[in-house]
Amino acid sequence: NLAHGIDRTTTARPGARRPPAWEDHPVAEELSRADRSSLAAERGPVNMSILAALILEPGAQVSYEALCRRVEERIHLLPRYRQRIEQPALGLTPPVWTDDEHFDVHWHVRRTALPHPGSTADLAAFVGAEASRRMDRSHPLWELHLVEGLSRGRTAVVPKMHHALLDGMAALGVGMILLDPSPEPLPVEAPSE
Repeated sequence: NLAHGIDRTTTARPGARRPPAWEDHPVAEELSRADRSSLAAERGPVNMSILAALILEPGAQVSYEALCRRVEERIHLLPRYRQRIEQPALGLTPPVWTDDEHFDVHWHVRRTALPHPGSTADLAAFVGAEASRRMDRSHPLWELHLVEGLSRGRTAVVPKMHHALLDGMAALGVGMILLDPSPEPLPVEAPSE
């Protein structure tokens, strides 16, 4: 276990002092240069969020409660989605990913309704407005919007993630949390305690 150049796996001599309590906890992971660059790029009108819109046909029966439940059941498959960015004091060291001790899936999964009749232009306007709104960096950098009221009884799911959170595999992970290859949900192993 090598973190910040300190080897914490060495065996202490008999009678040596016990390491401080903070050494018993996992070390937070430093953001990559690319992640730091995407955060630094957010200046003026530049926003580094990535969004998509999944339009679900009538009969999909997606409710806010079911969407929250789905995320709660599967978020352990994407541990980064429970982490927020912590800026060290005085900015003397790079920011780190750290577990959000106050993680609340209901803060991340949001519900909105389009005005009747809910056209695709209305959905595009909603996505555009969300794309221009910066994410709150005191929480993990993702949101999931359930958009109701689309014409012909359709709904939409709009995932929003910050570029710092994403790489190719993480983007696939969002699909893994939300979607199943068949109408029957795949069994997902519960997180180990």
